[in-house]
Amino acid sequence: FRKQNGTHIPVGNDVAKVEMVDNFNFLGVNITNNFSWTTHIEAMTKKAHQRLYFLGGLRKFGMSPTTLTNFYRCTLESILSFCFTAWCGNCSIQYRKKLQQIVDTAHTITQATSLLLTQFI
Repeated sequence: FRKQNGTHIPVGNDVAKVEMVDNFNFLGVNITNNFSWTTHIEAMTKKAHQRLYFLGGLRKFGMSPTTLTNFYRCTLESILSFCFTAWCGNCSIQYRKKLQQIVDTAHTITQATSLLLTQFI
């Protein structure tokens, strides 16, 4: 019952062969050939950090906490919760801490009493 590293049989027909790739983006979700979600989570955190910058800029302009919370829910929370059920189960503790840090920073910026995503545990 050992795990063997075998070669994969090429898929396709005589006209076209299907190329095997390491990473594939399908409907906004980065899927790797070994179902590791690190690529997807890294791309998601990069997008979230960009949105946090804009959230901080809105706060500097004096927007109300309600407006900041609405901006958070529309831009950040939608990124963080997209396809959550697929990748969260295999998310490492290191990446959960990164995501939690993003949510905590957003919570500090918005000064909201409660946000929907308060913990990534």
